Amino acid sequence: MKKFLKEHDWLERAAKTFIQAFVGAFVASLSFGFASVDEAKTYYLALAGSAAAAGISAVWNVLKEHFESEETE
Repeated sequence: MKKFLKEHDWLERAAKTFIQAFVGAFVASLSFGFASVDEAKTYYLALAGSAAAAGISAVWNVLKEHFESEETE
């Protein structure tokens, strides 16, 4: 498992995407005043959006690595 994680950086990219998306969604919601309506809802929406972005990023990078490795073989 460690070899898989070291050879493939998709997990690291997904984690970075999650953090970037969460911070972006949270800051945007604060700037538009959504946090004042229901603070918990703001956190949940930011988490859901960032989780979706990280999931898409992970799938995209895994598929990209898969197809690139097929081309080199």
